[in-house]
Amino acid sequence: MPLERILRPLLAAFFVIVLIWALLSLSKSFRAGRDAVQSEETETPAAPISTGEYTALTWNNGTTTLNFKKEGEQWLWADDTSFPLDDQIVTEIAAHLRDLHPQQTITDGQPSAHGLDRPTATLRAEREGGNPLLLSFGSTTTDGKSRYIMADDDPNRMYIIDDQLYQLLLTPIYDMAVLPVLPDLAESRLQSISISGLKLSHFTAQHTEGTDSVRWRLNGQELSGDALLQGLVRSLRRMTFARCIDYAPSEEAVALMGLASPSAVVRIEYTDDDAQTQECKLTIGDRLESGEGRYACLGDEEAVYLIETEWLEELMHIAVYGMEDAPAEAEETGEEST
Repeated sequence: MPLERILRPLLAAFFVIVLIWALLSLSKSFRAGRDAVQSEETETPAAPISTGEYTALTWNNGTTTLNFKKEGEQWLWADDTSFPLDDQIVTEIAAHLRDLHPQQTITDGQPSAHGLDRPTATLRAEREGGNPLLLSFGSTTTDGKSRYIMADDDPNRMYIIDDQLYQLLLTPIYDMAVLPVLPDLAESRLQSISISGLKLSHFTAQHTEGTDSVRWRLNGQELSGDALLQGLVRSLRRMTFARCIDYAPSEEAVALMGLASPSAVVRIEYTDDDAQTQECKLTIGDRLESGEGRYACLGDEEAVYLIETEWLEELMHIAVYGMEDAPAEAEETGEEST
């Protein structure tokens, strides 16, 4: 047998073995390099980022800066402690900081690689007898569920945490306002309704003792079974404030919202649970550009709220046209109700 025929398969086998060895070496080197990068940047931390109770919080969410302080068990908006704050959001943020454990810690990383050279938000938390904590928030992780943060501007203290804390910081201050609740304005409690707009309409209720029957008078004249009035009574009982729009607005803002020269002023006399006569006053301004409703104030409160259009249809009709029908052109555009 010729030597060439013997060597050819041996050489082929040798080259196959060399190729397999090279591929295995390359794969091992790649895994080692990848593990080295991962071990360089992430590892499970042994301790939380922060612990304890904080008594003052300040954060900037890229749009505004908000300051809060804790008095007793209640958080207050430090810029105006009279603001009717629902402190649920602030309490949740403080709870996150009370025991903030990172998902991962980053060592020898670069802040710029995680959006921390230009933070999207910052938070400063202070507590009595302890150093303040400063957190800077960077970009999200690839899955969008977590976010890179840096503590105390120290590039050796970079972490990955759940994104929930950052999302809480985006809550506008007016979304934290306690919304007032109108009194029980059931028809059986109503004594009178006065609506002042382009027209002035004063409704008085006559109650028959021992029954739910109510007879209404309009400006002293008998008014019975009117569908527009009954719609107004139903709307007043179900009316709610959708959200807070502004608090202690400037004179210019009051004018821009149409509250300096209101579209309607409503005064409602009713009896409370103790059979005492009370008054509820609503001041209705202009429509919001979105068309969802109108600016409104309750009594002498400094807050401005949104009342949605569905609760204002009969009220605004009466303010503009009284109990008369709206002109056909107004009905087509909806001007009488919105």
